[in-house]
Amino acid sequence: MEKEKVIDSVNEEETATELNSSTENNQNSEDNNELPKHTLLHPNPEILRYSTNKLSFWLVILAIILNCLAFLDYYGKRNVKPDMVLGVDVIINILVLLACFVTAEEVKAYRKRFAYVSFLLAVVQIARIFFIPLRYYKVLMEYNSFVYIVMLYVLGAVFLTLAGLICIFRSNILVNYLNSIKDEPAESKGEVE
Repeated sequence: MEKEKVIDSVNEEETATELNSSTENNQNSEDNNELPKHTLLHPNPEILRYSTNKLSFWLVILAIILNCLAFLDYYGKRNVKPDMVLGVDVIINILVLLACFVTAEEVKAYRKRFAYVSFLLAVVQIARIFFIPLRYYKVLMEYNSFVYIVMLYVLGAVFLTLAGLICIFRSNILVNYLNSIKDEPAESKGEVE
């Protein structure tokens, strides 16, 4: 009989402990829900201060790779007769690759001005579809190769546009955060005069 009372009292204590711990867990989870959640689209501005914009950087690098693949597909497989248009295309490709690399480095540092350069490069990528692939589609290219090159240029333009948008978005967050820190009084920062 005494054993049953002891067992019942232990069971009641365990039940009470479980109820208390579940209540505390619910309160902790409610507290956690009040904290802002930082995601890829809403990054933590404090982290942005000390990290680089890797996502925009790698999107521009992917655009460079796609541009190179399109260039190699066109000039690598064919016996292309050189003319003025092809020479201009090679020069444009070199300038686009150079500008893309500089843009990749600058958007990595949250430079908003180069986000607009990224948009300009995306427009150049789309314009290049009408410059070479459409001009030589029936003469030197078969349909599959044409579609492949157009797809690479369009994907490159999409990646450049996304890189520019992400850079603008994140640099605005960072600038607003830095301005809010600059405007705070010294006491709120924990500094003593």
